[in-house]
Amino acid sequence: MYLNKLNVNPEKKVHGLGERLIDWSLNKTAEAGISIIRIEVWTTNKRLRKYYEDYGFKYIRTEPDTVSGALYIIETKELDDQNID
Repeated sequence: MYLNKLNVNPEKKVHGLGERLIDWSLNKTAEAGISIIRIEVWTTNKRLRKYYEDYGFKYIRTEPDTVSGALYIIETKELDDQNID
């Protein structure tokens, strides 16, 4: 599964919304029988990269000549059976 264009408007920010969206995505992916989510992160955005790494995404590689080329994956089983509907 591929998580794409996950954005939270800073002006309408709700604490924990990003995590809830990721949790929901992990649950839906697991329900579909898929064990991995992949995401591409803006290569130069160190804060965002750390956010995903702290969440549990694993860095795979950086694609050259691509602004959004930092590739990460996470296994759905790492969610620890939380259910967000």
